[in-house]
Amino acid sequence: MNLSFGEDFSTPKPVERTNRGSVDSMVPFGNDNLFPQELSSLAFSTSLVSTIIDKTTKYVFGNGIELDDTTPIRWKNNQEELEETIFGNIMDYISYGAFAVQVRRNTFGDIIKLDKVNVESLRTNELNNHFWYCKEWKKWFKVDAEIDAFTDNPSQTNSLLYFKNPMFNTVYGRAAWWSSLDDVVTMKALSEYGISTVNNAFCPSAVVSLVEGKPTEEEAHAVERDLNEKFCGVKNNAKLLVTFSDSKDSAPIIHEFNPSDMNAHYLSLKDATRDNIFAAFSVDPVLLGLRTTDGVFNRDNFEQVFKLYNTTEIIPMQKQIQKAYARLGINFTFKPFKINWDEE
Repeated sequence: MNLSFGEDFSTPKPVERTNRGSVDSMVPFGNDNLFPQELSSLAFSTSLVSTIIDKTTKYVFGNGIELDDTTPIRWKNNQEELEETIFGNIMDYISYGAFAVQVRRNTFGDIIKLDKVNVESLRTNELNNHFWYCKEWKKWFKVDAEIDAFTDNPSQTNSLLYFKNPMFNTVYGRAAWWSSLDDVVTMKALSEYGISTVNNAFCPSAVVSLVEGKPTEEEAHAVERDLNEKFCGVKNNAKLLVTFSDSKDSAPIIHEFNPSDMNAHYLSLKDATRDNIFAAFSVDPVLLGLRTTDGVFNRDNFEQVFKLYNTTEIIPMQKQIQKAYARLGINFTFKPFKINWDEE
């Protein structure tokens, strides 16, 4: 009988293993130093979480940026490229509670190029003044590059600006939604359960007792094989336990192992995990177009909810992004997110 989903579900933990007496050494992040990779795999394989991250990124980015007069002309001439970098930084900040930018200066000390660096590819020391980059971290790894943190020293030709959520006093960034990681894992398991149910033909486990005499071993195997091929789902995920016994009554007896209230438990758990994830992101489902209080999407409801979300979540996040870029001499404001309700 197949009573499992075929996959172990465990919650990744953002454990930081600092090295006592050595603030310059790399601080491993998570089990086997792979928490960011585990988080990325979990988040972007869960439709609700990936949708929230995507929509929130677009809300924070708004309709782009507007550079002010103090920003060097080179960035105005390359604003589209700069906006792509900032958009990626916002997504990382929402996902990982941190973002990183590689900063290149010319021989005169002028910043001439910025490149987004994937946060999940970075590890750092306790002081955040040195970083190790590896494109594919594994338990046993070879670092691809090392780089120092960005400073105001104009002779620093290649450096990394690493900005993390100031709400947390940790070595690595933290995102508030991580408080719902158990719920995200549960939601992924529920999704896997749904797939397993389909694969099992909605009958994941059962015993079939054939009471018409005991066949030979070869005949028993043939009967069992035929039953499993016909009734065990599109991938033969389920397994029937077939028994044979002597009796005058030739009708098969079927014993199912499914609790009668499984559907109610499933729906209740699904709703609870969804609500916990929404709460961790501090986002109302109406902003994702998933549901409204009256079951119908309408403009007034959306605008009221968005106004509150803009004040409590979007603007504070925008200010953090602006603060980080101001260190690079790049000052801008975000153009507010707007919907053209007149478009068909």
